Amino acid sequence: MKAYYKTILRGDSANLNYPMNEKPEDVYEYVLLEMTEPCCQEMKEALKDEAIKFGEFGDAYLNRDCNVNFSDCRPYPEGAVWDEYPIHFCPFCGQKVETEERERVTRKKYTKKIPSKKIDDYLEEPI
Repeated sequence: MKAYYKTILRGDSANLNYPMNEKPEDVYEYVLLEMTEPCCQEMKEALKDEAIKFGEFGDAYLNRDCNVNFSDCRPYPEGAVWDEYPIHFCPFCGQKVETEERERVTRKKYTKKIPSKKIDDYLEEPI
């Protein structure tokens, strides 16, 4: 089984100032593009039930993990803490599980013109 993903770099959205100190080449987000057919029926069910998935679990706003993971969730009154553990072999049949970057882009700032105001937004641009 193989997962293909796109890496989005911060580019123009990087905050270079303290305390953020982000660089344009820092990862903004990983996006799953495609996943090949699961290696076995058990893996297919685990993916469908989201027991195993690409990237972060929980209510993460941006995905900063480019692995196929299973997770451990620890609930607290203030909220849940998710720990992701990458898998490199199917826990059911032992077949290799791989990820591959298919595309790498950077965020590019542009200005939208609306009759009464201007809004800055970001596009993805191939590197």
